[in-house]
Amino acid sequence: MENTSFNYQPRDPQAQINWAEAASNLGNVFKEEARVRTEKKAAIDEATRQYQKELAKGVPGESTSIREWGLNYAGDAQEQMDMITMMLKSGQMSVSDYTRNKQNLVDGTEEAFSLMDDYQKEYAIKMERLKSEDPANASQRLEAWVMENVEGFGNFNKTQLTIDPSTGKVMAAKKVLNEVTGLMEISKDPNDLVPVSALKNNIISQFNKYDVEKSTKAWTANLGLIQSVSRTTGSRTRAGQILTVIGKIPAQYDKEGKRIMKKLTLDDAKKLGFPEDAIGPLNDYIEAEDSWIDGQLSNPYNMTSILTDYVNELDGKVISFTFNQEEAKENPNLILMKRDAGGTPIPVFDKSINPNAEKQKEEIRQYMKYAIRTKTSESSTIQTYKDYTAPTPAQIQAGERRRLEKARVLLWNKIGSAKTIDEKKNAAQAFIGTEYARKRGLGITFSADGKTMDFTFTNSSDNRTGVPVPNTRQEWIDMGVEGHGVQGKDASYGFTGEYANEPALFQGVTATRSGTTDYVVALNNELQNEPLNSLEAASVNTLANKYGGKVGKSSDQDDEKTYVFNSEGESLEYEGATEGTIKNHLRVLDEGKAANLYKTNQPGGTSKYNKGSN
Repeated sequence: MENTSFNYQPRDPQAQINWAEAASNLGNVFKEEARVRTEKKAAIDEATRQYQKELAKGVPGESTSIREWGLNYAGDAQEQMDMITMMLKSGQMSVSDYTRNKQNLVDGTEEAFSLMDDYQKEYAIKMERLKSEDPANASQRLEAWVMENVEGFGNFNKTQLTIDPSTGKVMAAKKVLNEVTGLMEISKDPNDLVPVSALKNNIISQFNKYDVEKSTKAWTANLGLIQSVSRTTGSRTRAGQILTVIGKIPAQYDKEGKRIMKKLTLDDAKKLGFPEDAIGPLNDYIEAEDSWIDGQLSNPYNMTSILTDYVNELDGKVISFTFNQEEAKENPNLILMKRDAGGTPIPVFDKSINPNAEKQKEEIRQYMKYAIRTKTSESSTIQTYKDYTAPTPAQIQAGERRRLEKARVLLWNKIGSAKTIDEKKNAAQAFIGTEYARKRGLGITFSADGKTMDFTFTNSSDNRTGVPVPNTRQEWIDMGVEGHGVQGKDASYGFTGEYANEPALFQGVTATRSGTTDYVVALNNELQNEPLNSLEAASVNTLANKYGGKVGKSSDQDDEKTYVFNSEGESLEYEGATEGTIKNHLRVLDEGKAANLYKTNQPGGTSKYNKGSN
């Protein structure tokens, strides 16, 4: 059987506790903690005393308003320091929160008290930059506005230094009059409350003037030269011209001489009178121009400089700045600004925030474009050449034939468009008096009810009777071939207005081979038989006078040539003209003129067409 017993076992000497030593060590820990807390308290108290000394110094300067401004703030700052010290000592604020709050308060106080001193030091520099004529050393208008804004916060009668209790940050606030109480109080506008650190940053901030001239000159210097050649065809009175233009931009002017600033469509070009073949080159240039301008405007401070230093006015009002978004929306002359985290003013050209931003950007773009275009001067040369060749007799005869065709087509269509019976009668009578109709012995008679018409000819086999009056304008034009022999699109020449085909307008209209139409035949037969003793100007003038024309100069003072004019005022160049071309040119087709001239050419007659001709 196993032997079981209980006996005292001695402990390991290393595991025994020295209570005397432990008590001594614990006491030392408490003493050290007490020492550290005492030192921290002393440090806090010392920092508080030092801050109180700074507050006691106040704002430097002799001005009573400045000193009062500082003394009012000193009381608030002392209360803030006392409050955070008490909260730390009572355990209501952590050491880290206390340190951050106190540091904000100390830094803000130093910045506030040195603000005016800093302003005076920077003022001279700012004024020198503002007045500088050298763009490389000049400031833009924004810099002066920022300083004016700082001055507003430096108006000590209308501002107050205040402290954010939760952070200890020192702010400068503008005061406004409460019309109810009659007292000055801090403005509720967020733009009127600015950290003094931001004001200090604004004082030393510089905003350089953008040198438009230097930048645009550098860009245009890289453009190559473009040569364009255009030709103006000459006439018998003017020489032809070849215009050569050398410049850095393709053709850029519309028909009124205005520069084209935007890319064109084909419809745009037609409205502006711009050559279709020049659209592509101009659009390519404008695309490159716009791309370069976009690059320059990627810096918003370049935009503020262009708008205020160069454009300067919109609708006759000076351009300025504002931090107030609503004010910027209502006034297109104000550039909207905002402050970044450090208080630096930043321009806002976002139309979703300020609708007026788009108009401001367009003004900037247009100014840049004109600044570029004024540096792309052109040189041009004009070369003249003889382009006109006198027509041959065959060409003259062909031209005369076309003229006669147009005259008879015009008369036929006038019958269709005339609005009264008398007008239709006169037109019909004149139509059958044309040479083409006379040769065929044409006569036209409309029925009593105005619904049908008869065509009679010398060759009776060609007669057509009971032909219905056409219902449409085109049918009337097509029927005209019976009397004038012209087909196709030329058959519609001179048909103006609506087709007047009411039967009542055609009732009893008759044109037969009798009456005044014989004067055309008689006069032109007389002309063809008239002897022309020589082609000297005096002899040709005598002949022309008898048929309503003359020999003389044109109304163009630059034209030195001599012409033969017929009774219609149409001209034929005298030099090189033959007897045949002159007589064909002098032919008279108008019934009234033919009658008057024929009677006048009889012994003792006087004509209103050749009276006083020379």
